[in-house]
Amino acid sequence: MRMILRSLTQHLKDQNWFAVGLDFAIVVIGVFIGIQVSNWNENRADIARANGYLVRLEADLTADAENIAARQEFFSSVMNYGAQALSYAESDDTERKADWPAVLAFFQASQIFTYYRYDATYDELKNAGELNLITNQDLRAALANYFQEQPSQTTLLY
Repeated sequence: MRMILRSLTQHLKDQNWFAVGLDFAIVVIGVFIGIQVSNWNENRADIARANGYLVRLEADLTADAENIAARQEFFSSVMNYGAQALSYAESDDTERKADWPAVLAFFQASQIFTYYRYDATYDELKNAGELNLITNQDLRAALANYFQEQPSQTTLLY
C-alpha cells in the first residue's frame, strides 16, 4: 500500500495523469476483487452451514418417521388389547373370574405413548433467523408446515 501511495504521489508531482489514472484503476480493481473474494467466501460458508442444517433436519425427520412407525405398532397392540378387554367386559358370563389375561388386556388397553417431534434443528434455524439458508422455497414451506402449522401429535388422544 505504501508503494502505491509513493508511486501516486510521485505521479501527481510529475503531473503524469495517465499514471495517476492507472494507479487509481489498480486500487479500485484491487478493492473490487477483495470484496468479491470476501463475498465468495461468505457464500461458501453459508452453503456449508445450510448443508449442515439440512443433514441435521434429515436426521430429525428420519427419527420422527421411526418414532411414528413405532407408535403405530404400539397403538395397534393397544387396540388389540382393548378389543380383548371389551370382549371380556361385554361377555354374559355371570360367574366370570378376573384372570390374568383379562387384567393384562385392561391394563395394556389403557397405555399411552407420548410423542414428541424432533424439532430442535428447525427451532435453531428459526430462532437464529437463518431459514433463508434453505434456498428451496418449496422445502422451506414444507418444513414450516410440518413443524409449525400441523398440530402437535402430543395433543391427540389416541
